[in-house]
Amino acid sequence: MIDIHTLLRTCKVKNFVLETTPIFLLIVFKTIFIYALLILDF
Repeated sequence: MIDIHTLLRTCKVKNFVLETTPIFLLIVFKTIFIYALLILDF
């Protein structure tokens, strides 16, 4: 039997991952973009 508490916990983790992943990707792309500009300038 699956415990209700663990089920809720996994749902919370899934929601957290879904919310933070786009922000994390945005930060990564921004840093890569800035580094690319710096490399191209020099």
